[in-house]
Amino acid sequence: MQGSGALVEAAVMTNLTVVLDNTPGSLAAVCEAVGHAGVNIEGLCCFASQGIALLYLAVEDASGARRVIEGLGLKISEERPVVAVRVEDKPGGAGKLLRRFGDAEINVQLAYQVTGTRIIIGADNIERVKRLAR
Repeated sequence: MQGSGALVEAAVMTNLTVVLDNTPGSLAAVCEAVGHAGVNIEGLCCFASQGIALLYLAVEDASGARRVIEGLGLKISEERPVVAVRVEDKPGGAGKLLRRFGDAEINVQLAYQVTGTRIIIGADNIERVKRLAR
């Protein structure tokens, strides 16, 4: 980890919000199909509510993932730009990072932890998030 405590991991990615049936295997089917198409899943978060499941899928190849997901007959309810930001792997690391954005008047609208001590951030100003995360 570099001294600043956080750094932007990659270029801006796309978070796709996919509506799934809340049934066994539905999440696996999407992830398998996206992988078979050669699209790498950078991050995912899925939760069930009121009979459906919402899948947040962070990918660099949004058009490839969209083609696959729509080909499965699924609805993408939202697309938004996101960045993967390194976060310190210690108590308070996420709070310290997110405080930078709050102090800069950036409204974080989406955040979920992914592999490698990274956090996916979707906000009202992605370019400022990238600058502040350095």
